[in-house]
Amino acid sequence: ELQARTIESQNLAAAREADRQRLEEILQGAPIGMTVLEGPDHIYRLSNVAALEHLGRTEDDVLGRPAAEVQPELVSQGIIATLDQVFASGQPFTGRDLLIRHDRSRDGMLEDYYYDVVFQPLVNPAGEVEAILAQSIDVTDRLRARHQFEATLTAMGDAVMVVAPGGTLELTNAAFERFFGPSRTFVPEDELGRPLPDVEWPQRRAAHGESFTMLFTLREPEETRRWYEGSGQPLLINGVQQGGVVVIRDVTDRSLRHLQEQFLAVAGHELRTPLTALSLSIDLAARQVERSGDQRLQQHMVRAAEQTRRLTELAHEIVDVVRLTTATLPIERVPLDLSALTRRVLDTIQVIAGEQPVTLQGDDAPIIISGDARRIEQVLLNLLVNAVTFSGGSGSIEMSLRR
Repeated sequence: ELQARTIESQNLAAAREADRQRLEEILQGAPIGMTVLEGPDHIYRLSNVAALEHLGRTEDDVLGRPAAEVQPELVSQGIIATLDQVFASGQPFTGRDLLIRHDRSRDGMLEDYYYDVVFQPLVNPAGEVEAILAQSIDVTDRLRARHQFEATLTAMGDAVMVVAPGGTLELTNAAFERFFGPSRTFVPEDELGRPLPDVEWPQRRAAHGESFTMLFTLREPEETRRWYEGSGQPLLINGVQQGGVVVIRDVTDRSLRHLQEQFLAVAGHELRTPLTALSLSIDLAARQVERSGDQRLQQHMVRAAEQTRRLTELAHEIVDVVRLTTATLPIERVPLDLSALTRRVLDTIQVIAGEQPVTLQGDDAPIIISGDARRIEQVLLNLLVNAVTFSGGSGSIEMSLRR
C-alpha cells in the first residue's frame, strides 16, 4: 500500500510537471509579452520570447534577478511601485498606452515605448499572492502612427471627422472645431435652410460606411449662410468596416461664384430679346426719318442705333464673362481689315467722348489680319472707354495704327 501511494504521488508530481511544462510552452509561444515575477522582490521566474524582446534582454540576463535590478530605470517611473501595490493588495492593474522609458537597445540611452499592460496577481491555495503574471503588448508603432495622423489632421485646413459605427465621433481635428464650434455637433441644412433628413447627415452616412459626396449649408450667427462639401469613405480595419471618415470643405466662395455665373448667364440671355426688338424698331424709325429729310433727327437715330448695338455687345460680353470662367469662350478667326475695324471703333467712342477729340494716326491703307473681329473690337472699346473716363474730358486721345 505504501508503494502504491508512492507511485501515485510520483505520478501526480509528473503530471504537475507536465502541466507546468505545457503551460510554459504556451506562454513561450504567446504573441504578447508574458512574465512571471515571484515574491515581493518580483524575481523573474519566467519570461517568454515577446517579453524578452520588450526588455531587450536574454533569459540569462533576467531569470532569477529582481525586476528593479534588471531595469533600475523602472523605479523612478513608478512601475516597481505599481507591482508592489498589486502584490500587496491582490488587485490587478491594467494600463493602456502606458509610457515606459527604458534602455531596450542597451546603449545607455533611455527611449520612449508605449505598452498595454496587465499585472495579474497569482495566488496559492491559501489565497496568498505568490507571484504576478505581467502581460505586455508593445503599441509604440500604433501610437506613433496615431500621433502622426493627428498631427496631419491638425495641419489640414479642411474639417475631418472619424465616425464610429454607432455614429459617435471618435476623432476630429482643429478645423472641425473651427467650422462647427466646440460642441462638435451640427444639423446640416439645404440651400433654403431646411434641415436635412437624419439619414442624409454626413455623420450618419459615414457610420454606415457609405462612400459619398454631398453639399449642405449652415446658418452663421450673423445670419449669413455658408456652403460645405462633405466627402465620406468607409473606414476599414483588417477588412472589416468600422465606421467612416468624412472630410468637409468650406465651398462658400465657390458656390457664390457659381450663383453669380448663373445670374450673369441668365441676365445676358434675357437682355438679348428686348435689345433685338429695340434694334428692329430703331431701324424702322431710321428709315422713316431718312425719308423725312431731317438731318438732325437722322443723326440722333444713327447715335441711337449705335448705342443699341453697343448694348447688344454688352449683353454678349456678359455671356462671355461666364464663358471665360468656364473656359468655353469661342474665338472665331477670319481675315479682317484692322484699319477699318479701328476706325469704326473710333466713330463709336467719339459719341461717348463728346467734344473731346479722339484721333487715329496712320494712313487709310487696309491692314489685313486673321482674328476675331468682335473680340478685338471689345478690347479696343474697353481701352478707349478707360481713356475717356480717366482723362477727365481734357486733352485729346490718340491712337496709332501701323504694320
